Amino acid sequence: DHKRVGIMYLVLAGIMLLRGFVDAAMMRAQQAIAVQSDGYLLPGHFDQIFSSHGTIMIFFVAMPFLTGLINFVMPQQIGARDVAFPFINAVSLWLTATAAALIMASLVLGRFSTAGWTAYPPYSGLDYSPGVGVHHCIYALKLSFAATTPTVLNFLVNILRKRALGMR
Repeated sequence: DHKRVGIMYLVLAGIMLLRGFVDAAMMRAQQAIAVQSDGYLLPGHFDQIFSSHGTIMIFFVAMPFLTGLINFVMPQQIGARDVAFPFINAVSLWLTATAAALIMASLVLGRFSTAGWTAYPPYSGLDYSPGVGVHHCIYALKLSFAATTPTVLNFLVNILRKRALGMR
């Protein structure tokens, strides 16, 4: 059912939002304290928090939130009872949840990536981001992309083929 999947997407986005808020609070506290001193975070640790905050907020809060919202609104707008491919919808949800779990695990397995939320080279290379954290981050992003692509195709097919009769 598309409504259950939508709720689960929104719950996932809410959980990851809490983690993003923790990162944001740590960054703001570091900036506030660092006015008079060096702060409480090492520069490399601040880079990791900055990267994890951006990655989590874009790929694991904003995208699941919008996907969950579209799961609710789009079938109602076009007069469909459900999405075109409900199984693909559910698989995409669980791929996104797996990617989010991998991101959360990469935060505690060694160093997290310091490559920013985009993880573009050369900052994602071993020279700038040594350790396994950058690999987990990139794998999680690829898994997130693998989850998002079928969802988009599902929504497009739903809009083109499942809309109410007479709707253009």
